[in-house]
Amino acid sequence: MKIELITMWYNEEFLAPFFLNHYKWVDKIHILLDADTDDNTEAIATGYPNVLIEHFKFPDMMDDVIKARKINEKYRSIPGADYVIVVDSDEFIFCNTLDDSIKEHIIDKRKDFYFATLWQIYQHESDTRLDATKPVYQQRRNGDPAIANCYVKPVVVRAGLDVVWGPGNHTLVFDSKPMAWLTANADIMAEYNVSVFPVDMLQGAHWKLFDLDETITRRIRNRTNRQSKLNLAANLTTHHHKTTIDDIIDEYNRMKTSPIVIKDRKCTENVKLKYNSIFENILAESSFSEDYEVNLYDEGVGHLFESCAFPSWYDYIKPQSVSDTLADELFLMASEFHKNGYREKALLLIKKALMYSPDSLHFEFYRRQWEKEVTAGIDIEQ
Repeated sequence: MKIELITMWYNEEFLAPFFLNHYKWVDKIHILLDADTDDNTEAIATGYPNVLIEHFKFPDMMDDVIKARKINEKYRSIPGADYVIVVDSDEFIFCNTLDDSIKEHIIDKRKDFYFATLWQIYQHESDTRLDATKPVYQQRRNGDPAIANCYVKPVVVRAGLDVVWGPGNHTLVFDSKPMAWLTANADIMAEYNVSVFPVDMLQGAHWKLFDLDETITRRIRNRTNRQSKLNLAANLTTHHHKTTIDDIIDEYNRMKTSPIVIKDRKCTENVKLKYNSIFENILAESSFSEDYEVNLYDEGVGHLFESCAFPSWYDYIKPQSVSDTLADELFLMASEFHKNGYREKALLLIKKALMYSPDSLHFEFYRRQWEKEVTAGIDIEQ
């Protein structure tokens, strides 16, 4: 069985060795590397024989719509793989029994889609300095015990399917059906061979605040200061929009005594409880929920469900035509002109991009922004 991995990075020199050592069993790791990266990420990554690096450039810094499109394009372009893993640089997946093989789990369960329950991991006050030569689950095991705060994401998907991941890879669309842990269609997902019960799923860690100093750099310089105009206007990745150093320090102090959440979990075999959502199935699995009262919901969790309607983001991210690809190139050129102060030229090019891709809400957003600037007389040529 051949398993490949897709991840998108910007300035990840600290996390790179932890990530690449953790996923060294993967046949190929495709790193989509932001061209604005200015640290030693690439030098570190190229030292691993299973790594392939593909450079790309955001037109307007971090744009979650473009990120999702790039990941989807890469998934569709991978030949010969059996499964593809899609994770961020701070996400580490494990089996429910931590030392078990993920590859063997995938072979044994034979699902087309595997969700993973990613716990929000925090540096504990007793944690020692991180060491990239040691397994990550032995070094950062404490975190938020609330399942509702986990990222439960479709991180492993059979290759070659007509799927589209949404922003952040939290939801995917397959056969015109949205699939997420909070959509109340677990029965339909099961029919599509999705892992909807914890016994078939994976668990993992989202290193939310793994080291105080590194997290401050990561969130402020590498995230908050790099949000695109579209991200800000569309409220994408809002947790990075106004983060301050004091916010991060306060968060650390609140969570530095968190309990252990990364541990072996013996899930019940063959329990089919027929709940509406993956979230409810996780709550019903005692090995995930019984330790903490925060996971008890006397009134149910229906108020947390997401809509099963076709997602609004799909038109931004769906597979592109040749004309869409050409429009993207025009948008990239327009953004360079805009960045250098030539707003009239930028506006002209974005209008041409819209001629090739007239339904692009993405391009239309920037056309409106730049038209306001030109109308206001903001241009270096003047």
